[in-house]
Amino acid sequence: MTFDADSHVEESPQTWKYLDEKFALRRPIPVTLEDQPALLGQNSFWLVDGAVVPRTSGKGLSLFGTPATSRHAREKPFSIGSQELTDLEARIRDLDKFGIDTQIINSTLLNATLSPDIDFEYALCRAFNTWVHEMCAQSSGRLRWNAMLRLTNVEKALEELRRVEALGAAAIAIHGMAGDKLLDGREFDPFWSEAERLNAPIYVHIGFESPAFTGLFQNLFMSIAFSNRASLLMGFLAIVGTGVAERFPRLRFAFAEAGIEWLPWLTHVMDSYWRMGQGIFKNAPGFGHSKTKPSEIIRDGGIYIICEEDEDLREPLKLIGEDRIMLGSDMPHSESHPNSFQRFQERNDLSAATKAKILNDNARRFFSP
Repeated sequence: MTFDADSHVEESPQTWKYLDEKFALRRPIPVTLEDQPALLGQNSFWLVDGAVVPRTSGKGLSLFGTPATSRHAREKPFSIGSQELTDLEARIRDLDKFGIDTQIINSTLLNATLSPDIDFEYALCRAFNTWVHEMCAQSSGRLRWNAMLRLTNVEKALEELRRVEALGAAAIAIHGMAGDKLLDGREFDPFWSEAERLNAPIYVHIGFESPAFTGLFQNLFMSIAFSNRASLLMGFLAIVGTGVAERFPRLRFAFAEAGIEWLPWLTHVMDSYWRMGQGIFKNAPGFGHSKTKPSEIIRDGGIYIICEEDEDLREPLKLIGEDRIMLGSDMPHSESHPNSFQRFQERNDLSAATKAKILNDNARRFFSP
């Protein structure tokens, strides 16, 4: 048995069929152009509130394979229907081809901030969540879905959290920042508390959610290689290092699509400065560190990491153990590794028991109701 903890849908016009009628004139519109060298091969975009996404030049860069009319989408080893979930049988055939039993579906487009209008952003998330729920419900349990939420408005986040929990979301997908805010603030505690009460796992995914941070980058390589991953690490630092996971010990957190080899390094850094907080700062509240050493929170708490199939797991396994590492394919993105489960099964540096946990058991436990 295998459980793919990180895959995606490339949104299509159908994705927005449940968008609130009051936003009907602002429905995202796919735009396809002839290939132009200045656009770095990206010939398809979403027009959202008068701006295009993804953005491949200027500031605030991003790169996506949606809309699936893009050249990038046509060059993938997946049919358009599989990428968009408009042909569920095609997606299931892809799962069978690559040895995947169950797959978690995440948004692609909503991994970027699409509008400064928070109400509109929430309407887009709500429309996506309703649509992806409807599609996955037709897959006989093979496809499960993560609900996409924003934490830019905690009251709206709470409302949507309760709604998607009732719909059966596998987890609640957020980013490592709430727009331009870090996640260490106590203003988010009502959300963490309600998620803990509902036993709703929190799934932190890489993304281009901070306009201020993403806006620093004017080089597409640097943006897609670093800015979206760095935001996830900032979320990890806030959740583990400043006391969020400590205050909500029954809450499960997963960190997705940044790999795992960063974990020992960042934990070492956090532990080092945590000791400084204990020492010369004498546990002053203003220092901002957790009461518990970060490595102990990672070792003993509900922290899960999604790894890549070819990463060196020796140090991460020493730190987090073999019960809270999962594997994802990133299907159907251009950088996906759809055969990662087959390759991981062939590794000879891990025991059969450890591989079984990473390939299946840990994800089933994390996403369990």
